[in-house]
Amino acid sequence: MAWDSLGFALGEAGRAGEAVGAHIRARDLFQGVGNRRGEAAAWNNLGAALGDTGRVEEAVEAYEKALEGYREFEDWYGAGQTLSNLAFGHRYAARPAEARTNYLQSADAFTRANAPTEARTRAEAITP
Repeated sequence: MAWDSLGFALGEAGRAGEAVGAHIRARDLFQGVGNRRGEAAAWNNLGAALGDTGRVEEAVEAYEKALEGYREFEDWYGAGQTLSNLAFGHRYAARPAEARTNYLQSADAFTRANAPTEARTRAEAITP
């Protein structure tokens, strides 16, 4: 968890390249001990750091890995956050149809997580 937190702090400090390395380390450690929930969070955070470095396709792949983990545990709030991040990734990769689908899926996941405000916010993101 410390490596993941360090990655987040590095990202906030504008040191996205170093953040990528910290999130990779966190992901690998979570994998090593079989902590799938921690691994999902690290994949999601890695996606954000990769996006910040302009590596959009790799970010999308990381978000997809995170989503697998969150769905495995029926963590709908985490899935909602990741789907929203995935939507941004697709939007930046000029794939508006995929982005729209992910925004809608994000709203659904937040509804399942009993987070109506988050669901409404995601649904409004796709309104022209």
